[in-house]
Amino acid sequence: MLDTFVEQYLVNPKKVTSPQMTIAFQTTELGRKHLFAGVHPADGTARAQILSHEHNPSLYSFIEEYARMTGMGGLLNTSFNTHGYPIVRTSEDAYDVLKTTELDGLWLDGALIMKNQNA
Repeated sequence: MLDTFVEQYLVNPKKVTSPQMTIAFQTTELGRKHLFAGVHPADGTARAQILSHEHNPSLYSFIEEYARMTGMGGLLNTSFNTHGYPIVRTSEDAYDVLKTTELDGLWLDGALIMKNQNA
């Protein structure tokens, strides 16, 4: 999530930073609503990667644009593989996952590749 959304999404009174998804935080009501796919259903926590522009300008800009379009300042960040298959290692692997799953799109090498929803 963008660092500018932390107060809206996380209970973080000590202002802890978490650039590598190593800390679980309680989420706010808005955090649970906007980031439901990344919030643990049993306890309402999220293992957040709090992203600053300095840490990763390209990803930060991408999520900023997503936030501008949707009002949501975070995305689900998870391992990239499908059940029974190893972690994606190449562009070809990534494209195969896009073709064979319910993913809508893929950000790859600076380009957004979207499935044709009408196909």
